Amino acid sequence: MIVNLKEALSIIHGTHAFDVEFVTADKRRNTGGEVKVLKGCQPLPKKPGDPLATKRRNNYINATRTITPAEGHPVSVHIFLITKINGREVSLY
Repeated sequence: MIVNLKEALSIIHGTHAFDVEFVTADKRRNTGGEVKVLKGCQPLPKKPGDPLATKRRNNYINATRTITPAEGHPVSVHIFLITKINGREVSLY
């Protein structure tokens, strides 16, 4: 089953854990092309004393979202490079 990008973003902004698969890319360093899979992700917490939550990340301007996998540090994901969410393919349309 295919899910569109709007539905995928609503899953990312939700309260339940999710799995995401995306492709890496960095135009400045001319690197990327790796497929990464992160399991048990949550959106970055927005607690008032958390130093990670207070840093401005300009997610909406850069079309990225910062998520925290079950194990590891926060990761910034470009929304147009997401290929699957919860095992369902993501379509831009």
